[in-house]
Amino acid sequence: MNDIRLGPLFGDQIRTMAERYRQSPEDQLTLAVKAFFTLSQLGSTAVTGLLPGDFRHMLGSGWHPTIIDVDDREEYHRMRITPSANIPLLELWAREDEIPQADNVVFVCQVGIRSRIAAGQWTARHETPAFYLEGGLVFWARLGLPWEIDGISPRL
Repeated sequence: MNDIRLGPLFGDQIRTMAERYRQSPEDQLTLAVKAFFTLSQLGSTAVTGLLPGDFRHMLGSGWHPTIIDVDDREEYHRMRITPSANIPLLELWAREDEIPQADNVVFVCQVGIRSRIAAGQWTARHETPAFYLEGGLVFWARLGLPWEIDGISPRL
């Protein structure tokens, strides 16, 4: 990993995931690269990324999508936007009946990788458009947009 130059946000995410799952940073980086290749092969025009500022504006303008956070439970309790429901990506298809069949489904996660995968899979399975939050909740929070930690809204 020392030979690979990553941006601070992505590098921090790789290190965090490596510690959590007791894997080397190199293994986590390999998984991330595989995820990016998977995303590039989805190629669905019905999967639309929403920039955090645009998404916030749309919510403020009266748009009421179903927001699904595909992070694991620990991550969800550490940082989330409301209102959102937590259905971890690995449980998504076992629990898909909990998601209303609508054209207004937005998937979110910490950095936008899992949410894009979920949106692509949702579109392929249901033949309806899906959205994901580009840059994830980390980018959302860095822009100063509101988020919660178990009912507390921290100041940035």
